[in-house]
Amino acid sequence: MGSTSELIRPSKPRQGSSSKPLAAKRTARAVSFLQHITSLRFSLNTILQCAFLVIHISIFILILYYETTVYRNPNGSPFEAFMGSQTVGARLMFTVFGSALAFFWEHMFATISTDDMYRRLSLPSSPSNVSSTQLLTLHAPSTNVFEGFWFSLRHRNFRVGAVALSGIITKFAPVLLSNIPFQMSKTWISHEICTWLSVVVLGYGAIVLLVQMFLFNACREARNTKAHLPVDPRTLAGRMYYVGDSRMLRDFERLSMLGQKHRDERVAKMGRGYRYGLIRGS
Repeated sequence: MGSTSELIRPSKPRQGSSSKPLAAKRTARAVSFLQHITSLRFSLNTILQCAFLVIHISIFILILYYETTVYRNPNGSPFEAFMGSQTVGARLMFTVFGSALAFFWEHMFATISTDDMYRRLSLPSSPSNVSSTQLLTLHAPSTNVFEGFWFSLRHRNFRVGAVALSGIITKFAPVLLSNIPFQMSKTWISHEICTWLSVVVLGYGAIVLLVQMFLFNACREARNTKAHLPVDPRTLAGRMYYVGDSRMLRDFERLSMLGQKHRDERVAKMGRGYRYGLIRGS
C-alpha cells in the first residue's frame, strides 16, 4: 500500500523530534490561538445565520402584509403612509435590505464551499491517484456562486447547489425590493412582478437556511460525515496549519519548474494518495 501525504497536523509530535522547548511552546500557543479564533468565528457564523433567518422571515411577512392589506384611507396606517409617501426613504430601506441579503449569501456560499471541499477530501471514496490539475478541479472550492452552481450540477452536490442558487437569485434582491413601495411613475404590473418575485426569493432563502442549519447538520452528525476542522481553513494561517507537517511540500519540490504535462506525469508516478484526516504511523 502506497504512502499517503498528510493534510492535517498529527495530534502528537513525532518521536525523535529535536525541536527546542521554546519553539514548541510558541507553536502550541499559536495553535491554541488559531483554535480559539476558529471556535469564535464558527459561533459568530451560527449567530449570523440565525439573525438572517429572522430577517428573511420578517421581510417576507412585511411584504405579504403590505401586498394583501387594503385600507380605505391609506394615511390611516403609519406603515401605509410611509410606504406610499413617494419619497426615497422607503425605497432606500428596501434596497439596503436587498444588498445585505446579497452580501450574506456570498459569505454563506464561501463558507459552505470551503467546508464541502474538506468534507469531500475526508470521505473514504475520495479519489487517490489523480494528477495535480485533476486534484484542484475535484476539490478546489468554487470562487463564485455561478461557478459553484455549475459545479454542483455536474457533481450532484445538492447542498452547495442550493446555497449557490440562493446566492444567484439574491443578487437581484436590491432591484426587486426597491420596487416594492408603489410609485405613481411605475405601472401596477411591474410592482406586482417585483413583489411576488421578492416573496419567492425570500421564501427560498429561508427554506435553504432552515435545511442547512437543522436538517443537513443533523444528517451529517448521524452519518459522521462532518470534517473535523480544528482551525478555520479560509484563512492563510489555517491553510498553513493543515499542510505544515505534510510530506506533500517535500514531494512537490522543483515541480514548479516543469510544464503542466511533465508535472502531471511526475505526480502520477509518485503514486501518492491525498485525503484529509488524522494519519498514524507515517
